[in-house]
This record gives sequence, structure tokens and C-alpha cells, in this order.
Amino acid sequence: KVSIQDAEGNEIPALNLINVLHGKMVKERIGKKDFNFGLDLAGKIFYSTEFVQQKLFNAAGRKVFDINLDVDFDPYSVMIAEDGISAKVSKISHFNGESFATCSVGDLEVNVFLREGQEPKEGDEVKLALDVTALGIVEADRGIRII
Repeated sequence: KVSIQDAEGNEIPALNLINVLHGKMVKERIGKKDFNFGLDLAGKIFYSTEFVQQKLFNAAGRKVFDINLDVDFDPYSVMIAEDGISAKVSKISHFNGESFATCSVGDLEVNVFLREGQEPKEGDEVKLALDVTALGIVEADRGIRII
């Protein structure tokens, strides 16, 4: 967490720099023998890269679909988009010219860096999209980092 002081010397509450969502690896049949593999996070499937798939299969083998995963990412690796995880904006914070939205995803909080032109308001319902190339993945039950 990082905290700073405003111009009057008041401490601005810390912003969590690591977001965590809980999920599972899923597979989807796309042909007779072909499958797509992805991460189911808060009810939305994000299709993973071959690198992520290989790491998960190497770590857990066939049990990869049964283990609980914690997926971590920073506020710059998630964005407000047209499609994604459903979230509700609970707070907007401004730090040295950068703005962040704190969003509720179920009982979890996710901090999102706001890009130019994005101006959600507290209480807005939004969709969050993740950069699947910038995720960290931990086997939740054993606390083992896979990526």
C-alpha cells in the first residue's frame, strides 16, 4: 500500500497496489478435439495465453480444473471496458494527476487506473477487463505461486 499527503499535509488513505480475485481454470470445447482454456474470475471467462496454460498444467496436471486460484494484478492491468467483470464504483481517488476507481466485485475491492476520458462516478455499475498477460496466479489452498 502507498499513502501520500495532500497540499494541506493531510494523509490520503492508502491505495492497495495489488488486486486479488478468486477463480478457477475452465475449458470450453470448440471442436471435436479442440478446447479453449481460460480463467473464470467472478463469473467472466478470460482466455489465457499458452504460457499461462502451460504453467498451470505443469503445476497441477489434470487437477488444474479442481484447484482454487487467486489471480493478482496491479491497477494498471485492469480497465473499465464494454465487457468484463461486473463491478460497482465505490470511490474515486486522485494521486498526482492520476485517478483511480475503487470498485466492488462481490465482497472484494479492485483498484482500477482510470485512462483518459474515463470518468465513472461513485455508484456507477461498470465492467472490468483484465490484461491476461500481466496476471500473477497462486494456488489458493496451498499458497504456491504458479506465475
